[in-house]
Amino acid sequence: MRYLLLFVLLFASVGVLSAQSIPELEKELKEADSNKERMLLNFQLAEEYYRAVNMRKSDRFEKAETYAKEAHRLAGQEGNRGMTAQAAYLLANIYENLAQVGDRGKRRRYARNIDVWLRNAAAAAELVGDYDLILKAYQDRARLYSEGSDKNYRKAFQVMEEGLAVLTKNGNSISKLQSNYSREEVKLDRAIAQLQAEINKLQQEKGNLVQKNTNLSKTNREAKQEINRKSTVIKEKDEVISAKEDSLALAAEREEEIKEKAQQYEQKYANLTERAAKDSLARAVAEKELLVKENELQQTELLRQQAAAYQNYLMIGIGAIFILAILFYSRYLSKKRANRKLQEEQERSENLLLNILPKDVAEELKHNGRTKAKKHENVTVFFSDFKNFTKIAEQLSPEELVAELDKCFKKFDFIIQKYPDIEKIKTIGDAYMCASGLNSKTRYPFNMIRASLEMQKALDELKQENIRMNKPYFEARIGIHTGPVVAGVVGTTKFVYDIWGDTVNVASRMESKGEIGRVNISEDTFNLIRYKFDCEYRGKVDAKNKGLIDMYFVRKELATAGKEKAPAMA
Repeated sequence: MRYLLLFVLLFASVGVLSAQSIPELEKELKEADSNKERMLLNFQLAEEYYRAVNMRKSDRFEKAETYAKEAHRLAGQEGNRGMTAQAAYLLANIYENLAQVGDRGKRRRYARNIDVWLRNAAAAAELVGDYDLILKAYQDRARLYSEGSDKNYRKAFQVMEEGLAVLTKNGNSISKLQSNYSREEVKLDRAIAQLQAEINKLQQEKGNLVQKNTNLSKTNREAKQEINRKSTVIKEKDEVISAKEDSLALAAEREEEIKEKAQQYEQKYANLTERAAKDSLARAVAEKELLVKENELQQTELLRQQAAAYQNYLMIGIGAIFILAILFYSRYLSKKRANRKLQEEQERSENLLLNILPKDVAEELKHNGRTKAKKHENVTVFFSDFKNFTKIAEQLSPEELVAELDKCFKKFDFIIQKYPDIEKIKTIGDAYMCASGLNSKTRYPFNMIRASLEMQKALDELKQENIRMNKPYFEARIGIHTGPVVAGVVGTTKFVYDIWGDTVNVASRMESKGEIGRVNISEDTFNLIRYKFDCEYRGKVDAKNKGLIDMYFVRKELATAGKEKAPAMA
């Protein structure tokens, strides 16, 4: 099924390569201590030089040619047909670019090399069932004959017929592939529609919050109108104070007039008798003092009124500022609550999606509206199963059985959460399935082996505890295998992230052929961890529908392993 999907999509991933610079890769190549690691690093260097843009074309393509040939040679020695096909196809592309920058004589020689390497790539891809690469190789060969200087459309048509015969040899057909693709596309469209409905709901809630914010703005405008009214009152009071100040100025002028009259009286009665003058002067002084006192009383009253007016204005201003502060603070609290509620809803939706799908798959679904199935070359798959589960289930009530299963699986979940490269896939009854290598955290199964040993230890602790309480206990077999898988999302109403491929079937056989309390691994996994863990060779074990398989028990992690040096993976 996975090759039919790859055929419809036309292009498939050949593995996750680390994003390293050319100098770093060349340094690693010098330090490599195995043919597998040298093969992978030569292929990576060939691709890096092929994509380099800061070098002259002829130089970078010649470098890419050298490394690709070495990768092809090492792949042949190791019997890695997948890498043989990929390296051959890369060499064909390199020669095609060299033909464009070389002279006429070289172009003819390169054209022959392109056809030879494309045929090698197609042949190797057919052996490993890589239909995507088969299709690309035959398409490129047909294009080579139809677009070259010596156009041979008959030969191009013949090449395409050969490619179609290879692709449909096992009973596949183009209409069947298109039908499968259409069904998957309908499923994804339904999932997208469901997500769009949730987004519309959130947008409606956002609109309600915006309406509340608009109401708060209206309240703010009413507060501003009240402040303007208070300002008008203050302005009127200022006019009253101005009038009082004018009255005070008139009183000062009257005082000057009184002083002038007093001087006139003193001059008028200067020639009177001393007694008369004294009496007249006394009356004038008394009148002057009376006028001065009256003027002082008027000034005091005016100052009192002015002070009272200022006090009233101050109280009005303080009240207006207090009301405005309350309104602004109320608006701030409402907006803060609205933003917090919106953020909580967004986080709830985000956590719901992350609880269903891995983070990178969820991000792809949010940004693109759909997800594509991805091929991963080096994935370590884990299976566990409990011994005598049916017998123990008969001894417990349904509630007790579920509680015991929940206790064990919670232990497993807690352990794998410590390792960022391990992804839980699903539980099936009493079986537990997880995998590592589905993201770019690491390419080696070290953490999966560590987690498996911790799980067996945790189950042993639960066993001892249940024995003390005279209760049934669970014991598990654990099986692990490493190899290529295809991962993706299936389903319409409830998303399911799952993995498929022969690697999953082999991992299941590792579990069924294991022993209670032990971790059983395949030879492929053993070759990747043998420098880090002490393992016991079991010999060749007959596995259902798989024949004889070399198996190993993991005993413990080596304390003197030192710096991790794992062999490169195909």
